[in-house]
Amino acid sequence: MDEEELYKLIGVDRAFARARALDLVDVYKNAGYIDRFGDPADKSRPQQAVRPKSLQTAPREIGLEWLDQDESDIIVERRFVERREQKRDRRKAVALKSRYDNTCQFCGTKLEIEDNRHYSEAAHIKGLGEPHNGPDRIGNMLVLCPNHHLQFDRGILRLRKIGSTFEIRSKTAGDPLNGKRITLRHKLKNKYVRHHYDWFK
Repeated sequence: MDEEELYKLIGVDRAFARARALDLVDVYKNAGYIDRFGDPADKSRPQQAVRPKSLQTAPREIGLEWLDQDESDIIVERRFVERREQKRDRRKAVALKSRYDNTCQFCGTKLEIEDNRHYSEAAHIKGLGEPHNGPDRIGNMLVLCPNHHLQFDRGILRLRKIGSTFEIRSKTAGDPLNGKRITLRHKLKNKYVRHHYDWFK
């Protein structure tokens, strides 16, 4: 989960995902582990899942309520989580996002989160840390919305230099971004763009 950063796919942070994973283990234990599928040694009949008592209702009645069996309003515990992060100069990201008015360079989205407040993310083209060891420099950054930042980090979206501009390449069939040229208000270093493109080739 940590290496693949799957928690980003559902829009939560690492600590939250870890806590929910532990909760899921408890649900799995309460459901009877692998034993809920019957005796695997008995080959005489097809295996059927043995459902936990909390789920033994008609399919149309099954919801998420079984996860909330405890109806008390217990205060959620907090855990201290220690993690290592890349040391970054936040001023560079803030300045770049300001230059683009918090507007995604790929799709043009300006995500409003409050009255007169907008959100965008500074994406590093050649990733920081292992295995890329990219620099925390303006020439290695794009301003993207959260969706396109994640797709860029996973190589679904890439950039390629065409003449003096950069063009988006998408691995998703029919993606309207595929072939779109981006407008730049800062200088990108093509060596970082090339690294990203080749890494996900």
